[in-house]
Amino acid sequence: MPGSPSIELGDRAYCLMFLHACKHPTKAVNGLLLGIATDNGIKVETVLPLFHSSFALSPMLEVALTLVRRASASYIMYTPLMRSCCWSTSCRSSSASITSSIIIADEHCKSSHEQLVGYYQANELSDDLELGAFGKKIAQKIQAQCAQAIVLLIDGARMRPTTNDLRLVPLNVDGKPAAVTPSLQGGPLVLKRLEDYIEQGVQRRLVDFDAHLEDAQNDWFNAALLK
Repeated sequence: MPGSPSIELGDRAYCLMFLHACKHPTKAVNGLLLGIATDNGIKVETVLPLFHSSFALSPMLEVALTLVRRASASYIMYTPLMRSCCWSTSCRSSSASITSSIIIADEHCKSSHEQLVGYYQANELSDDLELGAFGKKIAQKIQAQCAQAIVLLIDGARMRPTTNDLRLVPLNVDGKPAAVTPSLQGGPLVLKRLEDYIEQGVQRRLVDFDAHLEDAQNDWFNAALLK
């Protein structure tokens, strides 16, 4: 992957990705990677979990992106008017516009000095390691804003990560394998923490944008989840 010689994952980002996948083990899930991109590589510090329903519902993605664009220093909540609009028939049946997908982290990250650096996905079938057309479109839009953008596909067939195999498949935005190996800051300690989270059922409290659409009080930024 040009311009991305290294990928370092922070503990929060890594845990949230796997908790999202574990909460919906029979469904595809996806989300956005936030962090810092430099000439030396990328550090992923956190993620924004998006969906656990059909990726064909890209109008819902567009709404999520617009919300984060308007975010301020504090995480945003859905207003009743916006929530009503999102669930309208016209929104659900509108054409799948991915252009605004890049906006999801822009305004939110301004307050945290982060940037949108990539995309993650776990497929419905555990042995499916294809990014798919929808994932490629999102990744390509992200790369238009961040040249070093990365794609991480969760290997659902082997969901017990080790320090030697984080169960993440790095891809280029075109879906082809990337010549880079992700590293995990904190290594064994983070893997043990993730195992403890799963045993404690923390994944049941994780909120993605799908859940936020159901109830505007659900914090899809998961600000307090791993405190």
